Amino acid sequence: MSKEIEVYVHGEGVADLKLIKINEADTVAELLKKAHEAGIKTAEGDEKIIVTLEDEDDEKHHGHGAESCGIKHHGHVHCHRCHRVAVTVIYNGKEKSKEFAPAATGAKIKKWALHEFGISGKDAENKTLFLDDKKELQADDHIGTFVKYPHCSIKLHLTGVVEVNG
Repeated sequence: MSKEIEVYVHGEGVADLKLIKINEADTVAELLKKAHEAGIKTAEGDEKIIVTLEDEDDEKHHGHGAESCGIKHHGHVHCHRCHRVAVTVIYNGKEKSKEFAPAATGAKIKKWALHEFGISGKDAENKTLFLDDKKELQADDHIGTFVKYPHCSIKLHLTGVVEVNG
């Protein structure tokens, strides 16, 4: 008998993650159906929706069981039409780019960007990533949340945290 688990689902253009209940034996396709019922975009035209686990790159096959794919109780999954997101980070007028899975978190992208720009120690502690609309990318945000197919790219700005004294 399979056990019921709760899974946090993130998706394309969905600001708030959704909590769904599935059985460990459910397939990824069944997870997608329940995610759709919760308001996550899981189908449009002929585009294949991919499912990835948080901060992992491997797509999960729709016919495989949730448990065998590594989907765990209170785990985070991401459903998206973009298979990869081209992320460009701008810092001091220079740009660095890399492709990430839609389930890549702000923390993973920030770590990569700091390394790419050679920033460490106290300097790194004072840095944060911002979207073009001046919204701060949080450590647990999935990058796929901010892009919509077919535009599978995003620019971020790495800046110092502004401190107000007064």
